[in-house]
Amino acid sequence: MASRLRRRSMSRLDRPLVWGKHGLHQNTANTPPDNALEPIKHHPDHTSERPFSYIPLHEGKSELRLVRVLPGGFNDTILVDILHVPFKVPKPVEVYRMTLVEVQDTLPDGYEVHENLEGRYIFTNKDTKYASWLHPDPRFPIDKYDPAGLSDPYLGYAPEYEALSYTWGREPATERLLVRRTIIAGANCMNDEEPLREKEKYSILLVRPNLMSALRHLRQLATNRIIWIDAVCINQESMSERSSQVKKMGDIYRLAHRVLVWLGPDSPRGFAEQAVKSLKLAGAQLEHTVGRLFVPSPLSQGAEWIFPRNTVPYDNEEGRAIQKFLEQSWFDRLWIWQEVHLANCRAEVHCGNHSLSWSLLRKAILFLRNRRDSLPSSISADLLDSRADLAGGIDTDGAGLLVNLWRTCDAQYTVDHDRVFSLFGLTDREFVSRIKADYSQPITSLFQDVCLTNIDLNQTLGFLDFCNPAELPLPDQPSWVPNWLQPPRHSRNSFCYFASADSGCGDIWYEGGNILDTYGVLVDQLVSVSNRSVVEDIPSIIENNKERLASDDPYRTGESFLTAFHSTVCCGLTAEKWSHRSHPTETDLRTAYGLAVPEELIRDSETGFFKDRAALERFLSRGLNGRVWFETRDYIGLCLPVAKPGDLICVLLGYGSPVILRPLGDDKYKFIGRAYVHGLMDGEAILGPLPPGWRVKYEFSRTGNALQVFLFG
Repeated sequence: MASRLRRRSMSRLDRPLVWGKHGLHQNTANTPPDNALEPIKHHPDHTSERPFSYIPLHEGKSELRLVRVLPGGFNDTILVDILHVPFKVPKPVEVYRMTLVEVQDTLPDGYEVHENLEGRYIFTNKDTKYASWLHPDPRFPIDKYDPAGLSDPYLGYAPEYEALSYTWGREPATERLLVRRTIIAGANCMNDEEPLREKEKYSILLVRPNLMSALRHLRQLATNRIIWIDAVCINQESMSERSSQVKKMGDIYRLAHRVLVWLGPDSPRGFAEQAVKSLKLAGAQLEHTVGRLFVPSPLSQGAEWIFPRNTVPYDNEEGRAIQKFLEQSWFDRLWIWQEVHLANCRAEVHCGNHSLSWSLLRKAILFLRNRRDSLPSSISADLLDSRADLAGGIDTDGAGLLVNLWRTCDAQYTVDHDRVFSLFGLTDREFVSRIKADYSQPITSLFQDVCLTNIDLNQTLGFLDFCNPAELPLPDQPSWVPNWLQPPRHSRNSFCYFASADSGCGDIWYEGGNILDTYGVLVDQLVSVSNRSVVEDIPSIIENNKERLASDDPYRTGESFLTAFHSTVCCGLTAEKWSHRSHPTETDLRTAYGLAVPEELIRDSETGFFKDRAALERFLSRGLNGRVWFETRDYIGLCLPVAKPGDLICVLLGYGSPVILRPLGDDKYKFIGRAYVHGLMDGEAILGPLPPGWRVKYEFSRTGNALQVFLFG
């Protein structure tokens, strides 16, 4: 079958590498340059140095600064030019391809198609262990499922530059960066070569040590390198410039020819080489799909250890190298979330003199996290959990900001407003356009604007996930506005529930101040609330309810009280409720706490995942941290410990979980927090109870969305 090849001129950033005595550098003429073994020498006149002074950007022309890093050896003085270039955001190339369902309909029996985290389709066959980027029918047109422009919709964008993703570090700016000149340049004249003159006069820009280390490692031996660097390309002393540039950050990384991630220098003992080698191997084995599945990668070497129940062949030394690599502070920085998730397929991760692609690294992290029970003890499972949050897929739709605020709640930042501003690039443009990017506005006003914009555009109250009145309040903070500066003390799990029957929140009325008018159904009142974490409290709950647990009297839903108890202490995360999930069964719970196990449960149980009570309690602790048991007249459930008897259970339109409200009089209520209430999680308060014989299961679609599935029998 003939295929069409796309041709383009070789970019200065893509030219071949030549090995010189100082390492790899780019060959500007496809043949070894005359000075391949010797760096270009510079002789700045240090007697004429002066502090660097920024020329303001011309906002009317939508200018951007770039840094032209002049070539040199590793230990040579670093010299740069500051370029002012036009920065116009083009429309991405329009790409059409068939949907997953449409492609699946074209496949022979036994084949499946999946979408990986980079958006590519991968074809698999479980029986033959087939995995390929190509359709199993060689006659099927490739542009129907892998069209040109899919992986880089801005190919050929000018000005061509790279963007640096790094962490500033805590050290003061004491390193001297020598700036030769500032150039007001056009998009196509950034690489104009000009001979360096002896005794040139330079100005000094002080930068932090980690940035200077990055420039030394990334500078090329014989050619210029054009890089966007936030600490240099934005005048950090100008509040107005910082505010105007913050909304451009997403486009800067989205349009970069390549994003360069700098983790930091290697250690004297040299962990980076071993870590990169091991991570490349792991990342090449499996693809993680948007449907949250692992499938073999076309790059896989067919190793048996990639499959569950087989031990990953890493020893403690390799584990320590990976641990050290993943401990680098870059992973903890908030801004890097949008920087790497907006990067194209050429993104690279550098540590010292060693590097691998971001694509391989994220797949390696997700694979190792999935297999953490078979890894050497020198790799921390908690660290893998943390890094997997970053490596996983990201939400960029209208409600994506709320999801990403949740995922990044432990990330580090310096300025309070960056808690929101740093995620603008991952957020719907219409949403961002309604949020004022102003570092001088009160932080409470910024958070309230996010909530109201979400109501207006998305018709949901999803921001209530973050509200907890026990956390330190902000000045003039209403109870329905989260304090996103405080990491949630309760569990970070993002449960998918349907208490409001997947409804919108309606035309909510807001007249200013602290009052938000909402629609909902008041259901019941709390009678008792435990004062201990539910994980610690399970034995006491069993003792206090032993008669109900042994009784045949049904719970509100028609199930036995024991089944309702099992679902509640697991917050609905049970194997009976979720498909394709390693969650505890009712048999696991009965066995762990010495309750009788009926023969039919033993026969029907397929899990065996939780071998003992300790394993079950570890699972519950991760998912239920901070929640306590409560009872009403008709329901049992879990809530935050700030709730108390007399509080009300309510289901609000546009919000997936029941909520706890505290009456204040005059039909006003204080928001206390969300709750799990068994019998109210699937729309019963809005639509009524399920008819007899019907039950609900949850499944994930091919695109990773949680779905309700109603089953009879």
